[in-house]
Amino acid sequence: MVLEKDQCWLEIDLARLEKNYRLVEKGLKNGCQIIGVVKSNCYGLGAVKISRKLEALGCPILSVSNLGEAEELRQAGIPLPILLLGPIQPAYAEMAIRQNYRVPLVSVAQAKELSKAACACGGKLKADIKVDVGLSRFGFVLKDRPEEAAEEIAGVLTMPGLEIESMMTHFTVASGVGADEFNRTQYQLFADVHQLLARKGHYLKRHCSSSLFHSIYPEYDGEFIRLASLLYGLQREIPTAPPVKCIVQLKANILQIKKVPADTPVSYGPLFYTKRETNLGIVNIGFGDGLLRSCANRAEMLVRGRRVPLLGKPGMNFSMLDLTDLPEAKEGDLVTVFGEEDGAYVSLQEYAAFYQGVGCEVPTYLSAKMPRIYMEE
Repeated sequence: MVLEKDQCWLEIDLARLEKNYRLVEKGLKNGCQIIGVVKSNCYGLGAVKISRKLEALGCPILSVSNLGEAEELRQAGIPLPILLLGPIQPAYAEMAIRQNYRVPLVSVAQAKELSKAACACGGKLKADIKVDVGLSRFGFVLKDRPEEAAEEIAGVLTMPGLEIESMMTHFTVASGVGADEFNRTQYQLFADVHQLLARKGHYLKRHCSSSLFHSIYPEYDGEFIRLASLLYGLQREIPTAPPVKCIVQLKANILQIKKVPADTPVSYGPLFYTKRETNLGIVNIGFGDGLLRSCANRAEMLVRGRRVPLLGKPGMNFSMLDLTDLPEAKEGDLVTVFGEEDGAYVSLQEYAAFYQGVGCEVPTYLSAKMPRIYMEE
């Protein structure tokens, strides 16, 4: 496939998303539902398109970071309830009620203000109690004060104008030495406060697990789990996780092939000199598209089902590949930056390592102007 404008592009496999969703859904314990997380333009994959697919799959709730992202989905005609992960200002309580948004309550003071705002407009604001068990981000602090926190939360649960369904948190999901103990301690703190509230007559549904925590500790799932990287196949392989597959591939084309002699500098710096007479393939992708310069002299791409190395730094819009060992390559050939081609595979996780991040970060770096092409079959 060659785009008319000679741009690189993303291919997003919605049929594979459906398979991933069903795999995850099949393994859930009874009563546990998926919250489909589509924040940050669904990790660069396109929030509206992915949300429509999730709606078609029967996903009951979507989740975004803020009101702006939620409004984009509403303006696109997506009717599902939407959970906001960040708190809102009281001035937006009426909008949240009207648009069927669920918002996090992160402190007594914030809850009081939202309660007043909801009562003033004569509505009920749907909300979840957000608690902090170790990430030190939003929420009621539980560390060293579970009883005090439970008292605060119990008070919030009696405030007028608020319709509170669940208690939520976001785990750090530590790795390395002592990680398992750390992770289980976080969960236990959450469970202890949840139990304290139940003893006071307040039973709340729970959603504490995101993709990674669910994959490692499925026994800790509550009534909801918030999933993104697992559904989209952006998460590293975990033995206990369902065998999902990445739904995204990054593609480009060879615009020119040229022969240069040995000891020729390639790209900026220069960080690379040819060691032999070299066939260079100039490809239409660069750091302006989201191919970071940390990939220089490290990344490989697929041409005709063969891995070929990236030489030197990516430019803003163009990069160079070494095609010397692939003499059959032609101008106009497809380049798979990451993904599958003719039985060969370059993992998105390889690029995550170059980006010094995790898999879900990679597509968020890719330019919003890059075409997204959605594959149903």
